[in-house]
Amino acid sequence: MIKVMLGLAIILMVVAGYFRRRLRRDQRNLIDYLLNYHKNMTPQQIKSSRHFIMQSDYWRRPELQRGHQLALIGKIIAVASAILVGLELLGLFSTALTAQLWFTESLGGVAVGLGLNMYGHWHFNRTLATLTAETSGQAVTLATTPHDLGQTAIKHHVAMRLAWLAVVVLGLFASATNLWPVGALRYQAAELIITEFVHQLKTTKLRPETSDQRVRNDHKAVQVLATSSTTRLTANQTVSLLSVYYEAASQQYLWQMKNGVKATYTYYVVKQKAAKAYVIRRQTDTDETRYVYYASVTPKGTVTLYQFDDPDAKRTAFNGRLPKPKLMADSTVELGQLVTAYQHQRVYRVMQKILHAGGDLPAK
Repeated sequence: MIKVMLGLAIILMVVAGYFRRRLRRDQRNLIDYLLNYHKNMTPQQIKSSRHFIMQSDYWRRPELQRGHQLALIGKIIAVASAILVGLELLGLFSTALTAQLWFTESLGGVAVGLGLNMYGHWHFNRTLATLTAETSGQAVTLATTPHDLGQTAIKHHVAMRLAWLAVVVLGLFASATNLWPVGALRYQAAELIITEFVHQLKTTKLRPETSDQRVRNDHKAVQVLATSSTTRLTANQTVSLLSVYYEAASQQYLWQMKNGVKATYTYYVVKQKAAKAYVIRRQTDTDETRYVYYASVTPKGTVTLYQFDDPDAKRTAFNGRLPKPKLMADSTVELGQLVTAYQHQRVYRVMQKILHAGGDLPAK
């Protein structure tokens, strides 16, 4: 379903681009039309003079003010709502009962603003075309607009804005039906920025990979770092550091949706005498449950990762609660090194918001 909606969004954006090109062609045709009556002027002079006449005379007329005001109000609503969408994706603004509801309401504000802006522009352009229409028996001035050309330009302008409005409505539908969960979008937005930046560095070879990017892509780079204090780490902070490190070690991005399937990740604290351990469970919206990885942390802070390779394996570990995990080679690291590598990075803060506490899991 999500792939179909993304395909529709791309098609609509192509349609919007097509009508934008048609609108520019209409503007060039208008300049060519006026050149036939003002042969001593250049196309740029005609364009500048017409714009000055419109701004100083026609745009101030009372009959055009309603459309102008509606378009301005719609623009303010759309821009303000788009800012809220951006803040929600960045995880910097969330005051609603749920993040998903707030995200959907913000997208709805963008759609309402764009719709109002489109109607205001349509009303303005239609009235302006009537005021500047070519009249038989009167001289063609720089403000004159041929009837057919004016109507065609209005249609192309409306079609372009309708296509963009439809893209936003698709996003609104996807958010309202939880096809695009805001938590996953937050992580994917951060991941997209990091991935694209790394790609640009590697392809253009402008400068070497930064230390932050290196520890995100190579877990062995973490193992040589100095250690930082871990005394105040909570369970959520610890498992968030472990999850970022797991991504680097396994080269698997936990939170990316696959084939439109969304997942919730829950961590459990395993009670042990010699060491503390954490288990990550993945639950999809199709009721598929599997355990992703298991991390053991000794009292001295030494971390070892284990992976659940076979989700259908028989549950023999931890008194029949979990499948038997497999040791991940070269995964041993100090928890303090994870603090040094990841605690200042945005992906760590995003991970904290995505992971959900599932309580304690007895070892016996």
